[in-house]
Amino acid sequence: MWRQQSTNNLTFEEWKTYEIQKRRNDQTAHVKTSSLDWVWRARLTKLNRRRHGNHFIEESDAGRAMLTALLCFGLTAENAMARAPWLEEREFQVLQRAARWMRRSDVGEPINLTIEEWEDCRLWITLPVASAEDIAASRKRRKKESWRRSKQKQRDRRRHEAERVKRIETERVKERPDALDHKRRGWILALITHAYEYPRRPIDGGAERTLSELMKQLIAESRRGGSVVEAFCVGGTWPPRAVKNLRYVVWRAVKQLAAAGQIGTRLTRSEHGPERVVWLTPNNAQGCS
Repeated sequence: MWRQQSTNNLTFEEWKTYEIQKRRNDQTAHVKTSSLDWVWRARLTKLNRRRHGNHFIEESDAGRAMLTALLCFGLTAENAMARAPWLEEREFQVLQRAARWMRRSDVGEPINLTIEEWEDCRLWITLPVASAEDIAASRKRRKKESWRRSKQKQRDRRRHEAERVKRIETERVKERPDALDHKRRGWILALITHAYEYPRRPIDGGAERTLSELMKQLIAESRRGGSVVEAFCVGGTWPPRAVKNLRYVVWRAVKQLAAAGQIGTRLTRSEHGPERVVWLTPNNAQGCS
């Protein structure tokens, strides 16, 4: 506020307050600028590593320009001597004096910064040695890539959230009481028995069904309503909130029946990969024939 006012018509107290505020603003701006110097020094060091394979600065005009740029961003004399062993005290003072008069936004031209190096080292504080059209095209491309990354992150978050919901629903299915397991086993036996009454692929005098076929038959039965919805669906409503839940409860009932010796199971090869098939054991199959 005090910067925008003229100091001609101010009293002594107002002028003193104005000078104090101006000094504070200058100090704050200096702190904000110098606090990021180590970031730009690190990125200039990355550029030097990319060009020469190490952090040492070579004895050439390009090396002196790189050292001047580093001094512009606050490189100490000790580090400058360590990274450039060929540097003498008098030449260091000349480069340091040149760095004081160099604007930070003009660092790219002395070090001959290209667009590829500008993007790879992320030296956004300066501009590369290129035409305005190339710089605008580079910025447009980086903006599009940033937009794509943000969209990919959003898709990943939605996918992780959907997987989390599915895990929660699966845990709910696992925590259901055993009374529903009895109903599910009864429905699975009824569907397999129906397969023996209307066989499709004879096997040992009977027929077999895959888990996918059992799920399709359950979906068909659920459309008619009845106890199948209460036995196999989450919350007693159809369709279930997650298809994996239906496959899990069907597989759980099949495992329980197989452990009791009422049905047999095996893996077979199908068009979509390996798939589990089930059939009645000989004793149960005789009762259906």
